[in-house]
Amino acid sequence: MKSKKHTAASFLLVFFSIAFVFIISEALFPFFLVYLPLKTRWYLDEGIRVLAQYSKKSVVPEHYIALLGDSYAAGQGDWFLSVNKNGRPAFHSAHLIHKETATDVITFGAAGAGSLRGLVGEPLAQYRFINASYRFEMDPPEYIIAYFYEGNDLNDNLEYLRLRFPNGFDPEKIYDPTFFATFIQRAVHWGDPLFRRAKFPGIRDQLIFTPFLGRLLDAFYHEATGTGPNLASTSPWPLGNMNKVLIDGQSVRIPDMLQSPALELTEEEIDLSVYIVEQSLRYLKSVFSSAKIGIVYIPSPLASYTLDSPYVSIQVYEKRKVIYAAETVQRRSDDIAERIGAVAARCEADFMDARPFIRKRSSGLLVHGPVDWKHFNKEGYSALAEAVVQLIRKMSPGPAEKR
Repeated sequence: MKSKKHTAASFLLVFFSIAFVFIISEALFPFFLVYLPLKTRWYLDEGIRVLAQYSKKSVVPEHYIALLGDSYAAGQGDWFLSVNKNGRPAFHSAHLIHKETATDVITFGAAGAGSLRGLVGEPLAQYRFINASYRFEMDPPEYIIAYFYEGNDLNDNLEYLRLRFPNGFDPEKIYDPTFFATFIQRAVHWGDPLFRRAKFPGIRDQLIFTPFLGRLLDAFYHEATGTGPNLASTSPWPLGNMNKVLIDGQSVRIPDMLQSPALELTEEEIDLSVYIVEQSLRYLKSVFSSAKIGIVYIPSPLASYTLDSPYVSIQVYEKRKVIYAAETVQRRSDDIAERIGAVAARCEADFMDARPFIRKRSSGLLVHGPVDWKHFNKEGYSALAEAVVQLIRKMSPGPAEKR
């Protein structure tokens, strides 16, 4: 009998000791999110992952700049692929902007996102999820910089609309801004699981350390057993036979099938997709009414260089032709940039065309690749950061001056 009591007492001691450790860890872990190594950040819940970004002074940003958009805002590219992820290295524009302005910078960037998800869905879901937690309280951003990427944002907008709009929405009212705002609220917000979790948080949503530890241990197991996924290729894209650009006066081959300024889209499709950009921006302004908002126009890879081939080969999304006259690249890029600039003006947002900054840098070296030709490398992100800092100074001189 004594042996059984001793065993039960030992079990209870171990149980409560472990429970005590987890309680203490749950209480203290949130204060150390900003110090996590880059490679472990992905094991946090998607709703609070932004707080582990280290382009800011503390866990919860203050008086901050928020970057919105797709994978360019998230920082994908060769610079990210090349850094040591066991530390906290710089790898995209947010870090450079933070260094230059001495202002907190966070990004809500989401890979593969168009305007509806990149400017509305992801940022608002994450912002509301963070503030739904009893642990954190994050003020609205003082500055919002929306990245518009001509390479596929328009295509992504059309694809998102095809997936979501047919479900219960009247196609005759698509150009009614009030009706479209209802579509955003119902389909974009309530169609996002994270937004629903933020609206009705459960006990599990308040835990941070425990689910993080579980995902981390699972990742270590898969890494040790060699069963983990191959997250990224480290092989350079093969050079093409058609696409050529001028670098420092020399003709240089670059890969074929590169993203373009929506060369495959019709005028009607561009009109609709630009309308989606505008309505997304208007909805964003209605939520963050106190923030100063700017749009940065980012060129596609083909529009980032001086072309040295009569024809170009593009990546297609609509199963249309692949080969176009090189002269159409600049013309279409100018047209889309003018449209997005007009959207910014109508929405009373500031606008910065990053193409001059990118092309100045690309005149002497490649600003994409060699592994990832859909995103900037370090040189490209450095040029993009210059454009963003100049835009912030244009919006207000305060945060863009080093303290």
